[in-house]
Amino acid sequence: MGAGAEAYERARKAVDAGRFDEALAAAEEAYRLEPGDGPIRELYTGLNLARGVKLAALARDLRRQDIVERHIPVEQEFHDSERVRDAFEKALASFDKVLAVEPGNEKALTMKASTLHRFDRAARREEALALLRRVAEARPENRQVKLVIRKVERACEECSDTGFCPHCAGRGTRTLLGLKRKCDRCWGQGVCLRCGIL
Repeated sequence: MGAGAEAYERARKAVDAGRFDEALAAAEEAYRLEPGDGPIRELYTGLNLARGVKLAALARDLRRQDIVERHIPVEQEFHDSERVRDAFEKALASFDKVLAVEPGNEKALTMKASTLHRFDRAARREEALALLRRVAEARPENRQVKLVIRKVERACEECSDTGFCPHCAGRGTRTLLGLKRKCDRCWGQGVCLRCGIL
């Protein structure tokens, strides 16, 4: 058994045991050693895609925590903290690893576009649209991506294009009569349900 196959087996065992970081490290080692092996490539791209999805969700949650912890008023413009930017950048890097191996991976293209859109609508909108249009060109029958393109193309009237729930301003909670409770409009997610979920 070669070194790539051995690393692949370690990665599979780590996946089965639920040790994600160990599985990803072994899959990256296996891919580095044998990039042309089909099962190794599949495991490598699958784990990096899963990591990107996980980190994108973490970035969104960290942003919501920052809004609450920093006591940012509803009407105040704010900038993401370093930990939020770092989480978004790591998610994008994971999707880029998948796209380096499979440039047409529809899920990676869509998830990267969604992450760019959530990260910085003003500066990354065109980049997100370019990725979504690649998916639409490759799969013209995919009506869902056409709907997402329309959402990304224009500013959202519901949330003034912030991507935050306009009822809780991204906090996920609302305070009524001094009692804090989960926002019933966004189900505690803090995102605009019209445009914030792609």
